[in-house]
Amino acid sequence: MKSRQIHRIASPSGGTSSTTELPAMSASVLASSDILPAFHTAHGLLSPEVVRRIGDMHDLDLGSPLHKFLMTYKRHGPLSCLPMLSDPCVLPVLTKAMRDIA
Repeated sequence: MKSRQIHRIASPSGGTSSTTELPAMSASVLASSDILPAFHTAHGLLSPEVVRRIGDMHDLDLGSPLHKFLMTYKRHGPLSCLPMLSDPCVLPVLTKAMRDIA
């Protein structure tokens, strides 16, 4: 939520009036045009398509590192898998699975 600032402005009749303004935006959030840029969909390791293809192309043993990764992804979402990307038991198996679908 953006904070609003109230400014008191002297009017020509001698009284004051107040206006409410949002703080000025920095140049980093302002675009030079009103057309949104086109971005391609990410096709990274945690994209749903890649995870689905890994699951479709591999026979999974219950409790295996790859099964653990895919079930965590399915139950809790891609961000819950981030710690697994540095797990020495999961990473080599996941790397091989990625190479297999490429």
